[in-house]
Amino acid sequence: MRKPSTGEAVWMLKGELKGEWQELADLDTEDVWLACLRFGRRPFDVPDTPDADGLLVQYGTHSFDGSPIFTLDLTRQFEM
Repeated sequence: MRKPSTGEAVWMLKGELKGEWQELADLDTEDVWLACLRFGRRPFDVPDTPDADGLLVQYGTHSFDGSPIFTLDLTRQFEM
């Protein structure tokens, strides 16, 4: 089975996020988390080297402009 290219990743993530046919603005935290888990399981055509395909999760409470707020960043990065 063909692995999709990294150029198809954004399109595929959007497909996972819209899997329930909701507007993106209407998704709740659980919807986004489950979509990211599904997306993270998809293999992509990347070089056969260590760390060529990685998932990063960053979280914390930050006060950039005003009151502290909890933030969560979910990222998938590919070696190019």
